[in-house]
Amino acid sequence: MSKAIIKTIGVLVLAGCATNNVEQKQYASLPVVEGELLKEKWQLLNRFPARYPFAAAVSNKTGCATVEYVITPDYEIENIHVKKTTDRVFNKASKKAVLNWNWPELPKGLLNTAIKTQTHFKFCIESNENPCEKVIEKLSCTGKDSISSIGTLVKRS
Repeated sequence: MSKAIIKTIGVLVLAGCATNNVEQKQYASLPVVEGELLKEKWQLLNRFPARYPFAAAVSNKTGCATVEYVITPDYEIENIHVKKTTDRVFNKASKKAVLNWNWPELPKGLLNTAIKTQTHFKFCIESNENPCEKVIEKLSCTGKDSISSIGTLVKRS
């Protein structure tokens, strides 16, 4: 009985991996359209910044992550992955932000075919000594479509 369960789980895991590979290959030839979401047709998309990761905030980390993803004509986000990062602590928050934007609320018909694009998420803790304006411009995740998450240190009395 337990061998049958283990075999079933193994088959399901392998099938899931195969599906992911098919999806990746399907979109592999799509060129990245830099700054796609800055076009007027996307103005109704509520693109909020990524939530500052707690671990990064506690350790006063500044950094960035570039997320690449495919938008299907049904506004589903496929093949999302971090293309570049300064620290893995920013990866999950950046991907989660893209997935949680209000895609379902967009009007139908903005896309006829899938499109691949990137968004650069920048994270900075603001201070008098290091204003984020100067810190963010030095980060290595650069491009047209960039969203900043700026935190502020709060000192307890």
